[in-house]
This record gives sequence, structure tokens and C-alpha cells, in this order.
Amino acid sequence: MAVGNRHANKLPVGALMKLAHAAGLFAVSPETRRCETFVNRRMLFLWVFAAFFLILAATVSAMLIRNGLPAMRSPPDLATILSAIWAVTIGLAVFASSRPCTTVTVVTGAGLQIRWRYPFRIIEREIGFDEASLARLVASWAGDGVPYFYARIELSGGGRVNLAEGPDRDACVAACNRFNTALVENLAIPPGSA
Repeated sequence: MAVGNRHANKLPVGALMKLAHAAGLFAVSPETRRCETFVNRRMLFLWVFAAFFLILAATVSAMLIRNGLPAMRSPPDLATILSAIWAVTIGLAVFASSRPCTTVTVVTGAGLQIRWRYPFRIIEREIGFDEASLARLVASWAGDGVPYFYARIELSGGGRVNLAEGPDRDACVAACNRFNTALVENLAIPPGSA
């Protein structure tokens, strides 16, 4: 087992790219490298809603404990009501915290940088252009019959990332087209020439 800081030999990606450019490994400098970024913050609404619901549940619980139930209710009713409130609240909090906001950056000549931002953690991954599929439009329908669209890519490891989502089909199609153009341009660049 190695002793010491396990992160001591890791440099930020930007610093590594500058070092590689200085060594002549890139024909294009990192400062002039073209990037295409896709940010999907749809789950932020769910996070805020879950936090609001948590505050509401805590407030209702405090009021019920402090004031008690109306005279016609028994203490087991209070326990049942509080249990139901907190079961729904905890379920919503777990569901919301498992849904990430995503950022996908297509870095010309380097690959894809993907960031999944959860309420309490961040997962970052860098992959090659050949490890992602072309973006495609996926449609689904809500319970009320309203269409909902996703601009989605599939990863070679079995995961998937939504570049954009929402009821606006044109915005999702535009995101698919932007991603596919950037990906195809980069697949046409011979390795080591960018």
C-alpha cells in the first residue's frame, strides 16, 4: 500500500493540456481549442422542490408536536400522520438526490468531458470521441399526453447522458445537431494532429 497523498500526482486537466502543448504534442494550443458545451440543469427544479418539501415537512411536524392534534384525534393518529409525512419526504429526497445535473463538453482534439453534479457529490469522466454515440432525439409522453423530449447520447460503458430535455422539441433537435456536428468533426481529425 502506497503511503502519502494519493492525489499528489494528479494535475488539473487544463495544466496537463498546457504541459502537453509545451512539449509539442498538440498542433492547436489549449487556449485556442474550440469547445462545445451542453448543460442540462433540469433536475435543479427537483432539488429545490425536495428541499422546500423537507422544510415544509419539518414545519408541519413541529407544529403537530407542539400543538397536538384536534381533540377528537388520538396519539396513534399523530404518529401515523407524522410517519406518512416523513416517508413521503424521505422518498422524495432520495429520489431527487439520485438525479444529476449534467455538463458535457466536446473538446476539439481531446475528447468528451462529462460532469454529473448531484446535490452532495460530483462525478467527472473524460472519454474519447469513439466512446459516445451520436445524439438522438427520444420522445416520451407524460400522463396527461404532453410530449417530453430528450437529446440523448449513449456511452460505450452502458450509461447515457441527456444533453437537453424538455417539452421544446426544437431545442432538443438543435442540441442533437450541435453535438453530432462537433462529434463528427472530431472523429474526422486524425489522432495526434489536434
